[in-house]
Amino acid sequence: ATEILPLLRKSVPDMRFVVVGRNPSLRLKKLAEGDSAIELTGRVEDVRPFMKRARVAAVSLQSGSGTRLKILEAFSIGLPVVTTTIGVEGIEAVDGRDLLIADSATDFAAAVRRLIEDPDLAQRIGGAGRDLVVDKYSWQAVQSALRTAYRSLAAAPDSRQPSPA
Repeated sequence: ATEILPLLRKSVPDMRFVVVGRNPSLRLKKLAEGDSAIELTGRVEDVRPFMKRARVAAVSLQSGSGTRLKILEAFSIGLPVVTTTIGVEGIEAVDGRDLLIADSATDFAAAVRRLIEDPDLAQRIGGAGRDLVVDKYSWQAVQSALRTAYRSLAAAPDSRQPSPA
């Protein structure tokens, strides 16, 4: 809101920044009060309607841990994603194919702008992200990987049994 959005507004003056999720910070609430282009939704039952209206999912994480579900959700509907190196940790995505990675405010704004100004690139990146989430992170893909792991364990010799002498 304070670093990337002003850079984007130079080339995309009608840029909107919609923050979907519960418990936005007090700092962000104050920024939104003074800027009609920043919308805070609070908790929502379903993020998909917001994502379907978006042109880019911007996930500018500077710290964090755990699964990046917001990125996988964006991938699932084919929404192109721009994130940081930290934002994509744990996801088998390739920069420039499945999403765009940018770690500075200037680079992040440029990546978002590229996707807005180049609909073919946005569609290509969004489609690759969708393919990735279906191939690697869908319930079907996870179940298949678990079945393979269980079969491998079942076929392995039991290391707790003494070997015949």
